[in-house]
Amino acid sequence: MSILHWLIAVTSLLCCSAAWRFTQRRKGWPRNSFLYNPECKYTDLTVSICAARRDKPYEPIIEGLYTPYFPFLIWIFRLGAVGCMRVCYLALVALLTWWWGWAAAVVLLVSYPAMFADNRGNVDHIIGAWSGLSVALLLGGHPMVGALMLACAIAAKGYPAALALLWLGHSWSLTAMAALSASLVLVPARGLGGGIRESLAGLRRGNRAFYEWGILARNGPAFCTSHYCCDLFSALRLLHWWRGKDFDAERWFRPCVSIATFWATWLTLIAWSSPHTWVKVMALGMVQVVFPHVANDYKLMALAPGIILWLLAGAPGLLLGACLLLLWVPKAYWYPRPERTWASISCAINPLLTIGATIGLWMGRF
Repeated sequence: MSILHWLIAVTSLLCCSAAWRFTQRRKGWPRNSFLYNPECKYTDLTVSICAARRDKPYEPIIEGLYTPYFPFLIWIFRLGAVGCMRVCYLALVALLTWWWGWAAAVVLLVSYPAMFADNRGNVDHIIGAWSGLSVALLLGGHPMVGALMLACAIAAKGYPAALALLWLGHSWSLTAMAALSASLVLVPARGLGGGIRESLAGLRRGNRAFYEWGILARNGPAFCTSHYCCDLFSALRLLHWWRGKDFDAERWFRPCVSIATFWATWLTLIAWSSPHTWVKVMALGMVQVVFPHVANDYKLMALAPGIILWLLAGAPGLLLGACLLLLWVPKAYWYPRPERTWASISCAINPLLTIGATIGLWMGRF
């Protein structure tokens, strides 16, 4: 697949998506928009800012609901608003476009995950761009600066740590990355009400609460965060719900984690064995999105550095190109059970596409 063909396909699909949504405009959300519920626009950011501005942000926002964000992000949220986040993102996009050229602008500005993250008020698109800048600095001969940039992304949300494998062989940079990541977790935690011990305990409670109501959905389907997910666990849940059956989340969670662990190990081996930098970066990006349930469509921004490098390498591999194409365009068009508008076909398509992309990486690793 050539770069030109891939870009034509992306543009065509985005235009067709916009045209279809226009024909559905009178039917209301979600059929008239591929973005988030208008009533929840920027919710992730506004709720996080409200929590962050309290002396003890890790106390319950409402009964049983805690913030799951790291202390470093809490401090960023104390400074932030939608405008500040957009300025930060555009600055990162400008740096990467200057460094990597047009490919960075295409992926970071017109991709569906970036639009979805901005609409939700999430920070995953910023973390994806931040990770991309760290990789650009490493490849540009500045491993120490790149390591420090990646440390900031790791301290914001832990999952970019998968990219640290790229720094093997740069021991000083890797040590500095680990030290700064730990500092950016502990120092902000010390400045919060209750200090390090209470803040880290609150962070654990927040992630446990997210696991209970968002992943296991103990309070029922309406509380599930499966909307637009791309992991196998969420796909199995939705297949059960579409058939009108109950889903035993406790029963399926551990097997799905085991499958995801094998999957992530396979991707790590691909990254380890391939001589191609774009394969290494994309495989380690894929590691970040295969575990249940950590990946809404905006989490696919973890693939952005790898996709940019893939485009710069000439977009090799028809299977991989087709999978990345479909990962990068809106997919929420069909609701098998119309009364369940949070259960889009996207949740079943995404896992198949991530599996296909993994096979494509395996085929193109040499």
